[in-house]
Amino acid sequence: MKHLFKNELDFLPDNTDGIYVVGGTVRDLLIGRSPTDIDLVVRMDVDRIAGEIAEKCGGKVIPIGKNGFDVLRVASQNAIIDLTPLTHPCIEAD
Repeated sequence: MKHLFKNELDFLPDNTDGIYVVGGTVRDLLIGRSPTDIDLVVRMDVDRIAGEIAEKCGGKVIPIGKNGFDVLRVASQNAIIDLTPLTHPCIEAD
């Protein structure tokens, strides 16, 4: 996944299995535009992954979800990363 972006994704955990790039990030990449933020769906413990990402990029975890929809934003000087948990057994169903 790290090779999809021109910018570095060093903030991701070493094991990216179960972390999927989704939403507007995919759309932007497909139309040749540089994403303004990174949208991720996480199969693992989203709180733990958000904490790891925040630590690596010197950011802060901010809960921004509402109405039962969990979203965590990691905001740093260099990136905005939104994480949501996988809600179905596989990414295709999500």
